[in-house]
Amino acid sequence: MLIAAPVDEDRGLDSPIAGHFGRTPYYAMVDPEGETCAVMPNGSSHNGGTLLPPQWLAEHGVQVLLCGGLGARAIQLCEGCGIAVYVGQEATVREFLAAFKAGRLPCATLEDGCTHHERLDAGTGDAGRHPRCRKD
Repeated sequence: MLIAAPVDEDRGLDSPIAGHFGRTPYYAMVDPEGETCAVMPNGSSHNGGTLLPPQWLAEHGVQVLLCGGLGARAIQLCEGCGIAVYVGQEATVREFLAAFKAGRLPCATLEDGCTHHERLDAGTGDAGRHPRCRKD
């Protein structure tokens, strides 16, 4: 099994989780058996490639995505590509992996999708359900 997580920097298992899925600069690719981690530049259509992020991840053999925030369409696309999506608020790949292995992460549903692509709440500037997507 290959697990991916969007990350902001290349620090292996200690890479910080990116605030959002598709436009992340990198993806950490983790083999949970040996806990090996390779960080790859995001080569999807959001960064000049030809495939949407879920398609790009599937092409690389990803079966599980650990993510702090993503849109409902991305959840649907991941499911269509055979990628199970789990959501949480862990700070690093290592913490996300530990929570996943312990069974503490919920599988994403369409209700988990961020809404900031559609609108911002005019009163608060709240960009969606996930704290990583909010303006502080």
